[in-house]
Amino acid sequence: MLNYRRLIEFSSRIHTYLLALHLVLTFLFILSLFLPLSGQFYSLVLKSDDVIGWLMIFLGGWIILASLHLSFISSVLTIFPLAMTLLRLAAFYLTSFLLEFLSHLISSGMGVSFGV
Repeated sequence: MLNYRRLIEFSSRIHTYLLALHLVLTFLFILSLFLPLSGQFYSLVLKSDDVIGWLMIFLGGWIILASLHLSFISSVLTIFPLAMTLLRLAAFYLTSFLLEFLSHLISSGMGVSFGV
């Protein structure tokens, strides 16, 4: 049981590092708005962020399921990794929404139309 708990804590730490990497990529995207960089760099940052995002979702799901499983099979409630994972996923979704909104705004623009 102790090794299982250590595995969950280690996975939680990796999840934190993935969130930090996501925030760095988000910062690079925002920085690319102000600097004259190529479209390939812009595309590379967005594709890398997509990969990091899927890793965060799958690892977060595993941490949640493993925490619930450990809580059921042992007498120890593992709520801290579960709560922190939910907070990290919420931060990821918020910054990812902002990143996609800015990306769509830059590539497609915004149109205002009035009903005719």
